[in-house]
Amino acid sequence: MSYAKKLRQIIIPILILGLGIVVMYYLVSQRAAPKKVEKDQPGALVETLTVHPGTHPIDISGTGTVQPRQAASIAPQVNGRVEKVNPKLVIGGFFSTGELLFSIEDIDYQLALEQATANLIKTDVEVLKIKSLAKVARQEWERLQPDSKEEPNPLVLYEPQLQGSIAQQTAARAQLEQAEINLERTKIKAPFNCFIRSENLDPGQYLRSGSTVIEISGTDSAEIIIPLPNTDFRWLTIPRGEQNTNGSIATIILDDQQQTYRFPGRLVRALGEVDPRGRMSRVVIAVDDPFHLRKKTDSYLPELEIGMFVNVIIHGRQLEQVISLPRDALRDRETVWVVDDNNKLQIKPVTVIYRQLKTVLISAGLNDGDRVVLTNLNGVANGMKLRPVARENQS
Repeated sequence: MSYAKKLRQIIIPILILGLGIVVMYYLVSQRAAPKKVEKDQPGALVETLTVHPGTHPIDISGTGTVQPRQAASIAPQVNGRVEKVNPKLVIGGFFSTGELLFSIEDIDYQLALEQATANLIKTDVEVLKIKSLAKVARQEWERLQPDSKEEPNPLVLYEPQLQGSIAQQTAARAQLEQAEINLERTKIKAPFNCFIRSENLDPGQYLRSGSTVIEISGTDSAEIIIPLPNTDFRWLTIPRGEQNTNGSIATIILDDQQQTYRFPGRLVRALGEVDPRGRMSRVVIAVDDPFHLRKKTDSYLPELEIGMFVNVIIHGRQLEQVISLPRDALRDRETVWVVDDNNKLQIKPVTVIYRQLKTVLISAGLNDGDRVVLTNLNGVANGMKLRPVARENQS
């Protein structure tokens, strides 16, 4: 290969490359610079709740155990052998007031009643006899001593004898009444509407007076003792003394893990003492007809059995012109995050008048129509830009 040919192979590519660089530089230098476009920051996406002042009840929550309103130990008041036992007299059996529980063999008490009756008749006759003798003695004295102004000796007129016979008559009448009472006591009846909690009784068993054989609890009403902070009492209506007032209404909630049941109740009294363990004051909630014996319902409703652990909501006073917020909307140092008209965050201090289980009641610090932020954010500051989205189904 000649020298000239080699030189062409080297120079021609260099010229082409140089020409390309010149053209590229020219094109780049003639292009206009792109305009800078500032990207708009949309802000953090938050859920908001538009608030309005209104009337809200103070609901005070507590827990307690169902207890009987009435309870009694049944013991016979006379000795004897058990003659008859009501077939329903088993643990869990229900009885109405005056219904027979069991009876004691009464033959001895019937005989005692007959003897007391005969004894009373005998004393009645004795009183009549002595009264007749006293009358005759008075007439005889007046016949023999017509001009005497002195009273005869009481023995002559049978006065001591009459007093003694009247005393015997009174004692005989008391014995008859006691015999009637003892005979009636052989029939042991339910003192109030109740159910059997325990029993130790069989036909033929010999019982002594005063020996407890049955434990019963009332079915007309039940009670639940609720410990509460003493500061909550100012929101409640508590009947005290002879005040003719109804206590605050309550709702008893029973949750069986599959369904929640609600029962109406009412606050009936405060115990007037502090629980030594929890240092809490205690109030009593009454529930009528916990076993649904008086009023039957078509839908299933479980019985409030003794010993059940339940939740209770006591509906206290109504507060006017307050705002209800979810507890999560209340921030540190009792502040609330609010979205202003420019969609910027404002931190507002508020006054909390009451804290409930899921909500707080605000009495000052918020205005009607304020949009309260419900979403949790990190590093918030006044003026922070937000993208608010209203919560659905606002109430």
